[in-house]
Amino acid sequence: MNRLLIKKISLLTLICFFSLLLADAYPLAAGQADDGLALIAKGEADYGNGLYPDALAAFNQALPMVQKNDDRERLLLDISLVHYALKDNDSCREALRTLLQANPERQIDMRKLPDGFVQLYGQVNWQVQEAKAERIQQEERNRAAAASGAFEKSQ
Repeated sequence: MNRLLIKKISLLTLICFFSLLLADAYPLAAGQADDGLALIAKGEADYGNGLYPDALAAFNQALPMVQKNDDRERLLLDISLVHYALKDNDSCREALRTLLQANPERQIDMRKLPDGFVQLYGQVNWQVQEAKAERIQQEERNRAAAASGAFEKSQ
């Protein structure tokens, strides 16, 4: 009788623990997203004031917290702009490549961006599109080779 009571209490304790854990997880994720947006706003303010290293630090802090696609794309664009302002073109290209791979159809208003940045964006966009086209061609060649190999085996 005593063992059965201990098992029931243990099971009830585990159920309560996991339900509390699940109930606490959602507000934590929502809080992290809000913190990420606050860090983006801080980074944008720092960028506007010319504090590029501070802006980059805020954006990098926000990166793991922001999961929503639109906010993440905005953050990647902001990171690339900061790298461009810091004259780190390689890091700028890498951030742009990540942005374009996440959503190649995204339209960005280029009128508000510096001319050199727009040129870098165009170069990276072209490279990403070329890589995508090459990957598609390679997949088609692989499928054609597999199909012809299957055809030759059947004869």
